[in-house]
Amino acid sequence: MWRRCRRARAFRWENEFPARSDGGCYTHAMHAKKRPVFLSLPRIHLPVAGVASILHRVSGVVLFLSLSAASGLFSLSLQDPAGWRAFQAVLYGWPGRVGLMLVLWALLHHLFAGIRHLLLDLHIGLDRPLYRYSAWGVLIAAPVVALWLGVLL
Repeated sequence: MWRRCRRARAFRWENEFPARSDGGCYTHAMHAKKRPVFLSLPRIHLPVAGVASILHRVSGVVLFLSLSAASGLFSLSLQDPAGWRAFQAVLYGWPGRVGLMLVLWALLHHLFAGIRHLLLDLHIGLDRPLYRYSAWGVLIAAPVVALWLGVLL
């Protein structure tokens, strides 16, 4: 008679391996490997290029999600003079400024990281020091330019 082993997700003969009391089979209990568990996030050190890559994806998501708000504000600003004043009130309030700075950072980070990835595709900057320096350049340049442009706006 066939019995199903829960761990192996495979069938076995009933008399081939003796069943354990919990329904598993002894072969999997004997061959179970002890795997390391890294639950402490500060112990996992991500390289700077990995941080830049993750933030590139995050900035893309922020840009995508901001499209609906930007189109709504654009529609509001084109309705009538009262709509334009409401648009200005939203944009020049502190939540509007913070949102604008966030979208500006996302746009610049996505631009700089995209240029970095294009250069890497052309095999420019693949050496280890240049790879790190370009990632640091993206991580530093995007917020600095965003702050500079935010002050000008």
